[in-house]
Amino acid sequence: MSESGDVEAAILAAIQMPGVVPLSEAGRSGSGAGPVTSTDSLVPLPDRPPLGSRAVCVLGASLSRTVAEVHRAGIVHGSISLPVVLVDQLGRPVLAGFSTASRSTSPDARALDAGDLVSLLKVLVDRLPASADSSESRNRRRTSRLLDELDGSPPVDISDGLAGLARSFGSGATDGVAEAVEPQEARSDGDPDQAAPEGQSAPADRPSDEEGPQVVDSTQEDPGAAARGPSGAGQGDERGDGQNASGSDRTIR
Repeated sequence: MSESGDVEAAILAAIQMPGVVPLSEAGRSGSGAGPVTSTDSLVPLPDRPPLGSRAVCVLGASLSRTVAEVHRAGIVHGSISLPVVLVDQLGRPVLAGFSTASRSTSPDARALDAGDLVSLLKVLVDRLPASADSSESRNRRRTSRLLDELDGSPPVDISDGLAGLARSFGSGATDGVAEAVEPQEARSDGDPDQAAPEGQSAPADRPSDEEGPQVVDSTQEDPGAAARGPSGAGQGDERGDGQNASGSDRTIR
């Protein structure tokens, strides 16, 4: 394995969690006899993009929470863009491309990741297929407006805002993306600059407003009625829906 591959494998070993591309056997063993990551059953996001505004919001909320968890572990990605995002069979996003990642807690480096994330989501909105549905057209405008307002916000607030807006769109189909946004298992401890030991999860008493979302199967009957008591954010008028970027009123469960 090359030196860059060794660095990538070491970084990925510290942040193995839902939403991050898994290490391959070669990556775990350091044998160098193959690629560092395993992408079985995963496809590039450009090959399976979301097809509607709500799907963009659901995917964006999950991806943003993953980036927030990576930052909590003391890692910055450095090159978040369409080519480094994969999706699984349910359309859930998986962040890859960690060859440019580094160990850093720099606010500027984290802000660059967040800016790249918003730019990626704006591209997804722009690439949505044409729709004659007036409600969908309105929802796309609301999504674009919210992304403009969230530009410059940390990933956790981007996630909260998008999840709230997705709920305000109702419980209709999400065009290939599993429907509900649920808490992702915590993988790091209370120190935002330290990763959890390899192979271990974080303590269960992590504050609920910092737990990340994981997109789960759409057999959930109501994405707004689950375990950590989401607020009613995202249910207001068109200009205000989903705008909770301050983090004062979490809508993610």
